[in-house]
Amino acid sequence: MLKKEDFIIEEKEGKYYILYKKTLALKKLDYENYSRFKNLITDLDSISVEENLKLEENIGKIFKNNIKYKVRNMIDDRKLSKLEFILNNTCNLSCRYCYANGGDYKQAQNRINPEQVDLYLDKLFPKIFDDVDLVMFFGGEPLISFPTIVSIINKFKELYKKSYLKKIPKYTIVTNGTLIDEKIAKYFHDENVQVTVSIDGNDLVHNYLRPFKDGSQSFEKVDRGISLLNKYKVNIGILEVTYTTYHENKNIKKSEIEKFLKDRYGDVKVYIANCSGDSEFAISSNKLSTKDIAYDKSTRLLVLRKLLGKSNSFESCDAGKGSFAISPDGKIVPCHFFIGESKYIMGNMSSEDIFDSGTEYVRNKFDNLKESIGAQCSSCWIKDLCAECPASILVYRKGNILKSCENKRINIEYLIRDLIRKGEVG
Repeated sequence: MLKKEDFIIEEKEGKYYILYKKTLALKKLDYENYSRFKNLITDLDSISVEENLKLEENIGKIFKNNIKYKVRNMIDDRKLSKLEFILNNTCNLSCRYCYANGGDYKQAQNRINPEQVDLYLDKLFPKIFDDVDLVMFFGGEPLISFPTIVSIINKFKELYKKSYLKKIPKYTIVTNGTLIDEKIAKYFHDENVQVTVSIDGNDLVHNYLRPFKDGSQSFEKVDRGISLLNKYKVNIGILEVTYTTYHENKNIKKSEIEKFLKDRYGDVKVYIANCSGDSEFAISSNKLSTKDIAYDKSTRLLVLRKLLGKSNSFESCDAGKGSFAISPDGKIVPCHFFIGESKYIMGNMSSEDIFDSGTEYVRNKFDNLKESIGAQCSSCWIKDLCAECPASILVYRKGNILKSCENKRINIEYLIRDLIRKGEVG
């Protein structure tokens, strides 16, 4: 049955933009055609069920879905979108809200050593893969293992020189920034490593939320690290902020954090994510508002690409399918969020056949998750726009995918209206 609520309508510069929620197709109408359309949906309450169903059929033909999906099989071709090295599970900070238990993921401390790099990568390239788009360095604190980063980059150069790789991958790292010195900053510039730095605001806020293990302040070190990245013209991908109840209680707005960081470090991208999980610093999903969506860059990009018909995947994430992570002890997992989750281990880099039966288990688990989402979300209009992280569902919410759905629908409608107003779609 067709309802007025099935449409998002925005007027911009004398044109009317209408998104039909059931197909996510967007049409632009002049005033005359919009008036006809408005009359149709105004009369919905007065027409019969048969007339409504006929109208719904015709509306579906006009607002035809242009979203195309290509679901990628898990490790079925020779290209990886991302290879993630979780270099260690050691950290020099003790962030109050850390989901990784201070960086060790509740595991015995371990790390990938430089001498293991050849062994690992020779098993992957070209025996299994011959192409990888992105290599990501993660931790713990990955810069504790800087020599291993150098070894990995050098090994990829060697593999490319031998024609075992189609291209040199792009490199990115997520770091707390405290260990960045002149040498590291210059190296990142020379090797074109994109750097994401975690920083939670000004010195008072950051020092409270992200102290060193001994309780001492870390802002000065992070501040110096970011300044060195700017000095050597390193590509700072994002300054990443975790927004917490501490910020809320201090009446610190997200816009104020963004302004502070941009004023201090220049025209940098700032990503502000609400703290989630069981921490006392987590923002309740019931508190989410339309203001939050302005800082949710991943959802914005997903919605924009799908509305433009440019998305090539059903999933918002291909972890465990077109990408995977190597843990500090050599285990293969879908991504760093699955560290410490033994049932999601896909294999072991120390084995002769590195992918074992765990890969098939993960394949089935992820496929079942997709089917579950399809069943539970079949009547939800944002089902194709929902940037849901598999780890968020499987690990942190234990299969409960319906939590905070109403807030998501409100926020995504707000986002779509914002995209139309700004002329990014239509």
